[in-house]
Amino acid sequence: MVAVVSGKLVVAEASHHAALHDPLTGLVNRSLILDHLGNALVRAARRSVLVAVVFLDLDDFKRTLGFAAGDEVLKGIAARLGPAVRPGDTVGRWGGDEFVVICEDVERVSDAASIVQCVAAAFDRSFAAYGAELDIAASIGVAVSGGADNGPASLIEAADVAMYQSKRRG
Repeated sequence: MVAVVSGKLVVAEASHHAALHDPLTGLVNRSLILDHLGNALVRAARRSVLVAVVFLDLDDFKRTLGFAAGDEVLKGIAARLGPAVRPGDTVGRWGGDEFVVICEDVERVSDAASIVQCVAAAFDRSFAAYGAELDIAASIGVAVSGGADNGPASLIEAADVAMYQSKRRG
């Protein structure tokens, strides 16, 4: 009886994990990003600190890589983003070639710039994929809580808009 219950628990845990994580990179998915961001905003309001959202979109990603090499690069990016951010920050895959970093306990708006620099540094080295070294660039936008609408969706949207402004500037 214990083995059956234990097996069902393992299956339930695996199913729960699969529903909230990206299957390719293992990062949290869009649903869990929004959940973490909502919770972070509540904590930030209580502690009178800010939350920064960093939104990344890979430049010319779909035109330069095939599916297999693209998957390898996405895994490599996920592996680099985790160590590039502060402990406690959340790195997730928004979808396709877009990633989000939720940065809690930001004291000043200017602190977000140093976080963005660390994230950008993850792209300083080439990525290995199927025996090739690929230079991948990302456009990065950031939004910081504290505006009139502090909801998770609006903060993500503001970071996305900032990212597109960055992409247009090259």
